[in-house]
Amino acid sequence: MNIVLWRFAHNCLPSGLQLRHRNIPTNPACVHCGRDESIEHCLLFCQFTSEVWNKVKKRFDIHLCRKNFHSTKQWLFDFIDRASPEQSTVLAITVWHIWEARNAVRNGEGNIHPHRVASKIHAYVDLVLLHLFKTVAGHSRETPSSSSVKWSPPPPGSILINVDASIFSNLHKLGIGILIQNHKGECLVACTEPLKGMVQPELAESWALRQAVILARDEGLTSVIFASDCLSLVQRVNSSSIDRSEVGVVVSDIKRLVACFSSVSFCHVKRSLNAAAHILARAC
Repeated sequence: MNIVLWRFAHNCLPSGLQLRHRNIPTNPACVHCGRDESIEHCLLFCQFTSEVWNKVKKRFDIHLCRKNFHSTKQWLFDFIDRASPEQSTVLAITVWHIWEARNAVRNGEGNIHPHRVASKIHAYVDLVLLHLFKTVAGHSRETPSSSSVKWSPPPPGSILINVDASIFSNLHKLGIGILIQNHKGECLVACTEPLKGMVQPELAESWALRQAVILARDEGLTSVIFASDCLSLVQRVNSSSIDRSEVGVVVSDIKRLVACFSSVSFCHVKRSLNAAAHILARAC
């Protein structure tokens, strides 16, 4: 992330025009709109990028002041000079995700809607800001036995996906939080999704797990471990018996969807080990 921001400041990210300037054979057009792809166009001015920024600005109090743009370095330094640490964090994360989305399209991984990019940014920023600038809510309520439980990484080559749901009764909606990590503990994807309507907790957890399975499939993952703090749901998914309940309908769909993975398992974890997914779910 720091490297992308540094190269943005020094106008040396490998955009279409930069590659053509270096005499590297490539299509200099923007992958989203077809215009000449300068670095500032890609990260600030493209219509795709503007839609991402508009969503981000609605959630976080930042002002880009793009009308005052003269050069990438001057614009970035001006932004950092007037921004708070939190706003600078939002900028860094957003620029990184926009650049990653651009690379995904250019590498043939398919188009992605700007609102989905913004959703990933929201979740990632919430997670980072919580750990950098805030105290984790409810941490003081953990008992010594629960806080002593340590996170265990998945085996090399496998991916761990923590998932949680949170119900907002007063808003008549629920939030879903999903965190994808590799065996090194590195965060690969963090996302949150609000859903309208209010359901009983186990059904909400099953919806969240189903969305996590779909996300894993769409990300092209093959060896996956899904972790939830809802024990009854994990038992349902791991059971070979037919479940004809309301939750069972979703569970049946989950079992159908996981057929695309070469290796898949579902495990129950303590709430303390699912805190990040819970935070994301509460951030909706």
